[in-house]
Amino acid sequence: MRARGKIVKRSTASIVSIGIAVMVLLLVSGGASWAAPHQDRLRGTIPTPTPGPTPPPPRPVRVRFSGTIEALPPELLGEWVVGGVSVTVTGNTTLMPSNGVPRVGDWAIVMATRLSDGSLVGDYIQIQNGSQIEARPVEFKGLIQTVEASSLTVSDVVVTTDAQTKLVGTPMTGFLARVKGFLQPDNSVLARKITVLNPSEIGTEFEGVIEEFPAPPHYGRWLIGGIAVLAIEETTDFPGLDPQLGLFAEVSGILSTDGLVYAKAIRVVNPTATLVKGIVERIEESEWTIGGTVVTVDENTLIDESRARAKAGMQAEATVRDQGDGTLLAIRIRLERPW
Repeated sequence: MRARGKIVKRSTASIVSIGIAVMVLLLVSGGASWAAPHQDRLRGTIPTPTPGPTPPPPRPVRVRFSGTIEALPPELLGEWVVGGVSVTVTGNTTLMPSNGVPRVGDWAIVMATRLSDGSLVGDYIQIQNGSQIEARPVEFKGLIQTVEASSLTVSDVVVTTDAQTKLVGTPMTGFLARVKGFLQPDNSVLARKITVLNPSEIGTEFEGVIEEFPAPPHYGRWLIGGIAVLAIEETTDFPGLDPQLGLFAEVSGILSTDGLVYAKAIRVVNPTATLVKGIVERIEESEWTIGGTVVTVDENTLIDESRARAKAGMQAEATVRDQGDGTLLAIRIRLERPW
């Protein structure tokens, strides 16, 4: 049976035209829907985000140091080496005295700025030649570490000798030496007198603050005035008071070659120690001024220069006791750099 109705025949070109029209319509409607929420950005009305403030660069650090001039550039502008430290000298660096001519071997006090890369730029440099440097008297004691023809090393300090040096005893490694002399620009000491003590033959006596001690019956290792003391049951007596931290103790014994004192007696006495801290303002033969306080020093005062040399401007911590006449006797003075 033939179906009713008309069969409509369309050409291929008509079908293609209809498809293109549909696609255009979809694109137009879809494009409009996508563009709607982005019209402001397309028109450039959304502001560009403002960047935050730039963090400030690190602050320059001012440093101060001193030492012997070891290297100089030909025209003075450029890299100097002072006490093993490199510092750049520029046209803005102040050199004093202004009419002086620095030379290798002169002493220099340097104020410099440390930049973010760690380099140093000189701000001010004070030059002193050898004849301008006032030799300061020093006195200390310690173990002899090395012995050379014209020098010793005593507790890490180089001690030089000349024809005027008076030597008492024979220097030997491991022996104790008491040195009197003058501090030199290179931090060595030119000795005027060296007294050598043989620990196997000569006893030792000293007093100091009790910093450590063993539990009763107190045999074992003590630390008195910074010196290690060994108390042995068979040989050590304990006259005096019971030990307490901060009290003074008088020690007599034998000093061994390794610096340990084998005690014959440890006598604890009543006076307590106090500390005086501050900048060293003045050094005389028998008195120091530390932070405005005058302290007395004698031949038994231990001057600890392991961290800094004893001179005005250094930071000091002095262990002192009141002598009952209004004066303070320094038992030990420990020095440090103030920066």
